[in-house]
Amino acid sequence: MSDSKRRTLLVVEVEPLVRMLTTFLLRESGFDVLEAGNGGEALEVLADGHRVDLILTDVRMPVMDGPELSSRLRSSHPGLPILFFSGETDLDGEVIGGARCLKKPLTPQELLAAINEAIALNEACGGLNKGQSVR
Repeated sequence: MSDSKRRTLLVVEVEPLVRMLTTFLLRESGFDVLEAGNGGEALEVLADGHRVDLILTDVRMPVMDGPELSSRLRSSHPGLPILFFSGETDLDGEVIGGARCLKKPLTPQELLAAINEAIALNEACGGLNKGQSVR
């Protein structure tokens, strides 16, 4: 991935080990990655003015869960792509608030394909987010 096309992702995951492994995989795959432990922390990261191309968030978290985070971002930043990932089997393949839910564990290839697909779809729809700061 060239620097001109380098993407920034925000990983929102309550489990530190899962967050660390996910972040490592994404960085090794050429993404810049920001991290948060719950939806509240994610909003703080975004309030700092970071440019984000996609949010990958857990569903169930303390303080603010993924669906509440998604709802807040959909109203304030409607073009920001969001993917959920969850260990709950009943959510596999579900759509929550317009965002696809991936089941953990998933292979690196499955995760990267879903992320690239979501970014490409956003760009095909006019690049609603266009990698802008979400301030």
